[in-house]
Amino acid sequence: MWLTFTGKSVIIRMKTEKLQSLFSFGQNDHRWGALLAFLCILHKRVGKAIGTEFQKVLEANNKTAKSFRKKEFLFNLISQEENKVKAKSTKRALLASLLSLAICISMLVGSTFAWFTDSVTSANNIIQSGNLDVELYYQVEGQTDWTKVTPSTNVFKAGALWEPGYTEVVKLKVVNEGSLALKYQLGVNIVNEIGSTNVNGTEFKLSDFIKYGIVDGDQDYTRETAVAAVDATANKLNVAYKSADPIQLLPKTAQNTDNEDIVTMVVYMPTTVGNDANHAKDAAVPTINLGINLFATQATVEADSFNNQYDASAPNFLPTGVSEDDFGTNVAYVNGNFYPNLKNALAAVHGNGADENIIYLKPGADLGEVTHAHVCSNLTVYGNGAFISGGEQDFEIGFPAASSTSCEGIKDDLTLNVYNLNGAAVWGSVTATLPYDINLNFVDCKDMTKVMLLKNGSTPSYKLNISIDNCTFKGTDAYRDSAIYCQNLGTLNVSNTTFENYAVGINQNNKDGVENYTLTNCVFVDCATASNVTTQTSYAAPVRAVASAAGTVTNLTLSNCKFVYTGTETAINGDILTFQEGNAGTVNLTKN
Repeated sequence: MWLTFTGKSVIIRMKTEKLQSLFSFGQNDHRWGALLAFLCILHKRVGKAIGTEFQKVLEANNKTAKSFRKKEFLFNLISQEENKVKAKSTKRALLASLLSLAICISMLVGSTFAWFTDSVTSANNIIQSGNLDVELYYQVEGQTDWTKVTPSTNVFKAGALWEPGYTEVVKLKVVNEGSLALKYQLGVNIVNEIGSTNVNGTEFKLSDFIKYGIVDGDQDYTRETAVAAVDATANKLNVAYKSADPIQLLPKTAQNTDNEDIVTMVVYMPTTVGNDANHAKDAAVPTINLGINLFATQATVEADSFNNQYDASAPNFLPTGVSEDDFGTNVAYVNGNFYPNLKNALAAVHGNGADENIIYLKPGADLGEVTHAHVCSNLTVYGNGAFISGGEQDFEIGFPAASSTSCEGIKDDLTLNVYNLNGAAVWGSVTATLPYDINLNFVDCKDMTKVMLLKNGSTPSYKLNISIDNCTFKGTDAYRDSAIYCQNLGTLNVSNTTFENYAVGINQNNKDGVENYTLTNCVFVDCATASNVTTQTSYAAPVRAVASAAGTVTNLTLSNCKFVYTGTETAINGDILTFQEGNAGTVNLTKN
């Protein structure tokens, strides 16, 4: 028997011999009963189809026609009765099914399955904030207790009258009193000073005659041993002190009990000082307001799911007692005063006469347009994530003096430290020979545009040392020539820094003796491609090192640096371009 489905119709075909066998009498009567049961569940159309087949069988087998008609009559009778009942039974079946489903669901809700199960529940998942807390304490000679330093603290003896031979020893203790590791810097600088006139009628400042030195550890001295401990390296008080690099300090735990550092500061007036520091009776009393500053931020010690670098560039170095809210609409803070722009802050720096100054910028502030911000003396800028959004965006190393009314020009070695200031640049063009060292240090500065220091012809003019770490340089339509371009004897150390879309990333033209350039973990993206080179294609390269004067030697070392090209273009002169103009000098290239 075959069942063929066509649309909604069901056609059953049976071979004639099968029907003959099925409807024979006698021992096959049980097949008849089975067929009736089967037919009772079929549609009326099925019955008609089978009836037609029955008719064909009767014509083929006359011997069984009479009995077949009887059975056909019986079949039709049963089929009719089945059709009458079918409508009612369908409704009943539907109701019964819905009722059964409802019962099953109700039983399922309250049932307990016998499947194997297991579970783990943790109710001890604690999210707790860390605490960054640093304190500064001081102790003077002869005391055993430590006193907390506050913005109004005077660590020196009140009412003391300084004279040749006078000496004070102050111990400073930095304590990590929080739960997080921190890094700190300790600084000492003049906040303000009142000058005077000496008995010889000459103006003077007391800071020119008082010296100081700082020694690590908790030191016990006599007057003589205190002076002897620092005299060889002591600075005048007008030279600011800052610990060289941020110092890491762990919190106190059961495993770590060393959560403090101590330094000993010796301040004295040498016995060699004479009447040059002896103010006239009717002159102003020379006075120094000395600032002691402690800056602390997160250190890369604690780790999250990935590593311990999430606070690698933790910003916001502000002096003790100064908060972001204190700035108001101002953007800069220098020696106790707030300023509305960087230009005014630099004018204050140049006007106070100190040999080194610190500018603190408001965290995240927009400094607006900055063009040729002159720097003539040692300066540290804590950018705190502030950014320069317009102008040429540059600090100009102060030559010549005539180019700035507030800057008298460089008179000694100069160091410019810039931390976490975005959009900055450096520019300088020397027009006179200067026997000084220029040191430029940039850390955590993003979207820098250029560092360009030129020299005066072929005569060595000054020694330039550049250090750049964890910064980014990004070429723009306004400027994409060279990210770093210098011509002066010295060193260049660049690490963890990215250069993007420049004709030349590092462009060093050695014209003075031996120069050492070290690039570590730097990435150059789409530098020196045809799209980024508009002129002088012969020198375009992500890294270019040239020894262009007779006898010059350039030592270039690259360690773990990458050259990346995001499109189909690559550097038109290769990744690294080194050559000696006319075989004048030598370039030594080392790649690790």
